[in-house]
Amino acid sequence: MKKTILDHIAIFIFRRMQYTKIIAINMRQPKHFIFGNITKRLMAFGNNKIIEDSVNRLNVIEGDVVVEVGSGNGQAIEEIIKREPHKIFAIEISKTFLSDLRSKFNNSKIKKEIF
Repeated sequence: MKKTILDHIAIFIFRRMQYTKIIAINMRQPKHFIFGNITKRLMAFGNNKIIEDSVNRLNVIEGDVVVEVGSGNGQAIEEIIKREPHKIFAIEISKTFLSDLRSKFNNSKIKKEIF
């Protein structure tokens, strides 16, 4: 994933405010328009390599049933879907992320349950 100018701006703002309460709240459940978008962008950009490595280590194969806890923005689910499991259970407590997950994977060929 290539960094855009928006990524650089998000990183700059995040570094200035990373230990504040508003950033902590938005990392847990993005609500605020500006800070919520900054934290979503940072999660999407920052987690790529970790997610790919983690899913590789899980050895998910075709026909498996996978439970993904703390699904967030669905990046790990996207990586898991590439391995064609039979079913994926995604568990997320953030209402913001739940809404995103439901719309993002609405037309997926994988049988899924999002809680």
